[in-house]
Amino acid sequence: MELASLDAWVHHPQNILKANRLTHMTPVVPEDEEELTEEDLLNAILEKDPMVERIRGIDEDDSLPGFKTAWVHKLCGDK
Repeated sequence: MELASLDAWVHHPQNILKANRLTHMTPVVPEDEEELTEEDLLNAILEKDPMVERIRGIDEDDSLPGFKTAWVHKLCGDK
């Protein structure tokens, strides 16, 4: 009965980023940009293409147009 609720289900695979990777590469700071740091560049990248937690509940997914949730569950068989 524990699995009869959407709260019990999670995503396990890693999220694929817009750059078609699973993680962001360490940015290279151009030599002529003295005021920029590697951390600043990485924060800018993460702002545009954020990484999502690997294990997250499916109830956190955005709903589909015309539906209340992104997922539907049904209990079949003996209770």
